[in-house]
Amino acid sequence: MDRPSLFEKVFGPDWEALPPVLRQRYAPRAGSRDLVLLKGALTITMAPWLERLSPLIKLSRTLAPFTGENIPVVIRFCGEAGVEACDFDRSFMRPDGRTHRFRSRLTPYFSDEMVEYMPAGFAWRATYRWDGARIAITHRGYLLPLFGRLLPLPLDFLFGRGEAEEEAIDQDRFRMKMRLLHPWFGEIYSYRGEFTVARVEAVD
Repeated sequence: MDRPSLFEKVFGPDWEALPPVLRQRYAPRAGSRDLVLLKGALTITMAPWLERLSPLIKLSRTLAPFTGENIPVVIRFCGEAGVEACDFDRSFMRPDGRTHRFRSRLTPYFSDEMVEYMPAGFAWRATYRWDGARIAITHRGYLLPLFGRLLPLPLDFLFGRGEAEEEAIDQDRFRMKMRLLHPWFGEIYSYRGEFTVARVEAVD
């Protein structure tokens, strides 16, 4: 693998300090079609009032619009040939047997930031930093892609601020958690669980 991971420059000098499982998790090289396959399970919670809006969440094709414990999840994290981007494709297995798919696209922004483009037409900006024990993913705002530019979008009051962290368990597994914090209502959505790196495939 002669080219660096897309995330290597995001983490900078901390890249080599990441536990091996987290380097694998972020292994796709810039400009390649590398694949990382993750398998795991999440416990998903929502504020009761937000759960009543689950049909709208489903229409957005983003967050899983249901709650439950140990929801099986499969993630395909793929590079894109010729460009600095990753395809982030999650499949949530609903308790009723159906599958909810959440697919987004990640591209580098500033030195330690990524922009995640959502199916609903907006984007989320966040920093990725290693604090010596875990990766901290911190909200930096929502954006509107328009005519090749990214314009600030004041949606914190509507969607809340996203934050997440990932921590190695062993050579093959890591735990993660994510939550949305609303400025008025506190935590309105969260998920937490463990994943195994099932496959890492280098594809030029």
